[in-house]
Amino acid sequence: VNCLVEEVIKEEKVFIVGHSAGGYVGMCYAADQPAKVAGLCVIGCAGQYGVIGPTRFYLPFLKLKSIARLVGEWMAKQLRDPELLRKQLENMYVDKGAISNNLVTGLSCIWRDDETFARGKEVFSSIVKADPGRKWKDLVSEAEVGYCGPLLAVWGRKDQINPPETLIDLKECRPDLELKWLDGGHCVHDEKPREFNELLVEWATRVQQENRSFPIPRAPRYKVLELWPF
Repeated sequence: VNCLVEEVIKEEKVFIVGHSAGGYVGMCYAADQPAKVAGLCVIGCAGQYGVIGPTRFYLPFLKLKSIARLVGEWMAKQLRDPELLRKQLENMYVDKGAISNNLVTGLSCIWRDDETFARGKEVFSSIVKADPGRKWKDLVSEAEVGYCGPLLAVWGRKDQINPPETLIDLKECRPDLELKWLDGGHCVHDEKPREFNELLVEWATRVQQENRSFPIPRAPRYKVLELWPF
């Protein structure tokens, strides 16, 4: 993301928009580069507890290489097989009509390449066995830790992947959070593209016009750990 902003976009400040795990990546970028972010929009954001794998919670046994390998392969197969992928998408969309054959084929075809599939298994395995990252409260907070600027959350009322109740934590981190609900599931921006685009443009335009300043954290973004006694 940083390379995209610095080498391609080359603007002084940018709006970051991310869906699910992409929302978590957006939070991380905004926390690390707050001076470059004009506003952050997250959609059905993952990473509430710093975990973006198939579970929202940290499960230590997944760090075992054999288990992580099996889970990683399972995740990759869900994307490679069109029928398995369609079943996964049905959990993410309320409007089943939005799950077109073109969508399923377009997403699954790239995974039929053996090299891509092998690398995908490795990536998913790495995600599964990784240590938890920073939690939402470490990334976006009014306590001048992480990103303190304009924050918009767009959520589907029937999101089954990251249920609406997860927003309680985000609201506690940022009481000034601007929250917009749309009728849909986890991929609500794809189910309701017109409504989503309209509210996103309205929010971004308003943020630009207000041109509010917000504090840039100066505290180090790492934790001081006590050494083990020897």
